[in-house]
Amino acid sequence: MRLPIFARAVIHLLILLFATCAFGLDTKAATTKESVIEGTLSQVSTLPRADVNPYPDCYYTAIVDIHQIVAGESIPKRIIIVLPGFFGRKYAPESGYKTGDKIRATVVPFATMPDRVRQTQQADEIEDVDLEFYFPQLISLVKTFHPVKSPIIFPSEMRKVTETKPSESTDHKARAARRKVMQQDLDLINAALTQHGGDWDSWHDSLEGFREEYKKKVDSKAELWVGDSFFSAGLNAYGKGYSQDFVQSIIAFKKYLEERNVDLILVRVPQKGEVVEDLFTSAPPNQISNPYLLKMYKELLEADVEIVTDIIPRLIDARQKFPLMYWYQQFQEEHPAEGAAWVIAETISERLSRYDKIKSRQKKTLRLKQVSLSEDTFKWPKGNPRFNPEEKVKFTSVWSDDYNPLLKQGSDSPVLVVGSSFIGSPSFELGGNIPAYLAYLTGVLPDVLYRSGSNATIPRTIAREGMDFLKNRVVCVFPFVPWAIHLPLDLPPIVNPATCEKILLSKYSGVALPKSLIFTAETPREVYKYSAEGDLTIQAKDKESRIGGEFRIELPEKIFEFSYFAIEILTTSKDAATIKAKYEQQVDNVHKSYSQSNAEEVFVFKPVHSHKHATFNISNLRIDTPITIKEIKVFGLSPRPNSGP
Repeated sequence: MRLPIFARAVIHLLILLFATCAFGLDTKAATTKESVIEGTLSQVSTLPRADVNPYPDCYYTAIVDIHQIVAGESIPKRIIIVLPGFFGRKYAPESGYKTGDKIRATVVPFATMPDRVRQTQQADEIEDVDLEFYFPQLISLVKTFHPVKSPIIFPSEMRKVTETKPSESTDHKARAARRKVMQQDLDLINAALTQHGGDWDSWHDSLEGFREEYKKKVDSKAELWVGDSFFSAGLNAYGKGYSQDFVQSIIAFKKYLEERNVDLILVRVPQKGEVVEDLFTSAPPNQISNPYLLKMYKELLEADVEIVTDIIPRLIDARQKFPLMYWYQQFQEEHPAEGAAWVIAETISERLSRYDKIKSRQKKTLRLKQVSLSEDTFKWPKGNPRFNPEEKVKFTSVWSDDYNPLLKQGSDSPVLVVGSSFIGSPSFELGGNIPAYLAYLTGVLPDVLYRSGSNATIPRTIAREGMDFLKNRVVCVFPFVPWAIHLPLDLPPIVNPATCEKILLSKYSGVALPKSLIFTAETPREVYKYSAEGDLTIQAKDKESRIGGEFRIELPEKIFEFSYFAIEILTTSKDAATIKAKYEQQVDNVHKSYSQSNAEEVFVFKPVHSHKHATFNISNLRIDTPITIKEIKVFGLSPRPNSGP
């Protein structure tokens, strides 16, 4: 269910936050995910008169029933497009489109357009909030639709039969509550932006003095007790701080879950420095030290992605309720301690309370106790007589005689919590962590997909679990590490190999493996080696870069006989390597995890005539944890009729 980007009314006019610009100026989207479509306008909003309209620029919306996708990305069969109306009170050529018109257009997701387009006034009479918004970079009227030999398949046609949907009816109250909280968050961000002149860069630049002041405290490793709570000037990244690729991958992940009737709730776990700045410096007002985080939140909310936007203020408000919010006594340690984990769990539990399926679930009897880690990793900080620095830190554990272990990767719970080691801190095994505290607060045990060392692999791992893994879910909760915003998530492959007929085309292992791989000239010889059995080990060039190497593999001629082909790599090492596979212009990424159970990584491509090799780039290797590849297989894939994704 999508949140409408703009409130609905008979004619709905949004207040212009920035100076608007004409349609003919730079409106190119920040993504190349284009779709060329042909379709019919089935509903067109009324465009107000330009001469009496309060604002000089205006777009208007229309529903397109798509006849066919000629080229590009697969998109839904029914969409909303935002059409040019008038600019400078002069009508655009598209201003006269009407219901029944046939069009051909090149469209991109509206959420990828610049702010000056997205925030320009719109006339919008469409009340179907489930449709997605697109923007036509090119559009024209046509008399007839042209035959296309191989049109792009609609997403709904890819998953007609085998996609399992929950049998329960739609939870309309939960949908309304979700829309309401997201709109409130978006309104607050827009108000803050307006208060700072409507310019993200100027807002960020105005805080330069504060950033310099705080950096001095970080460099000196300043620390202090405030009552019975300990803090230090922890690390904090103040750059522009997020990648558009990350945003687009999150939007795609949300859509993947939405197609399976599962909501997504995101929360970025802050760096520990983000909740103590005012204790060591003259912090900025409104507890906003990095406006670019709000900019990212705004983009996600406008794309109907739910993300908790006030987690930093919540942590600040609660920080003196706990002796440790983070492990402040160890300067380089970034994982949350009990305090931050409890506050994040409380925030999420508030949002889960809107779902009938969760509220009606039989509640589990869970208890709390104080525990400490078996190793001497964390001891109490010095300087407070109530805490002995020779003793290990104690934290709250959730436990039950009936459930051991408390958390597992099951498939029955309506709540799925996914993430890396940040969701397992202070301890996954001892029940002191975000999902355990969430279970205590809600009385509902969540299922957990826990992948230590890698947030990016989560969407792909969910897809690997198969269609039944999500059928009982209502919501997927994803607390992600603060630096995850710099790189995209690993999305599911373009087709699911499990739904295809697989034919083995070639296999490289043993003494055949060294003969089949060619390393690039940029890869130092000392980075990789082969064992006597032919296994390939790749290690990091150095501790700082964590870069391994890149090799090429020749592909068999038979790949051209199939719609798709897959390259399967069997590894025997427990590592968190990033494997980037490239074939022609297609790229498929995998981030391994220290805690994953599968040994195979699969990369899927569509054959391109005469292109017969693929390259693999290995990175994110710890200097003491290389990756070992034992076998590489190539399969031809033929999707089964009516197969799911």
